[in-house]
Amino acid sequence: MPTREIAKFRDDLAWLLRHVVGCLDGLTDAEINWRPPAKDDDVTARITEVLDGLDPAELDRERPTPGGSTSGREVLRTA
Repeated sequence: MPTREIAKFRDDLAWLLRHVVGCLDGLTDAEINWRPPAKDDDVTARITEVLDGLDPAELDRERPTPGGSTSGREVLRTA
């Protein structure tokens, strides 16, 4: 039996795959290959700043969610 963390990772990957396939269904090649006009849209720098400042203890802290208690690690994996 997988651990809670591994099961969450497995379930999130399966959901993501279904979501991506559903989003791409029916698109043309041009639509699938579209890219935003700005390089990285400043997202990479913001992600780096937040994660570099994250206290490692936050990965293990449990948080209440509509689906039940979830660790910071599990939250990041679903983001």
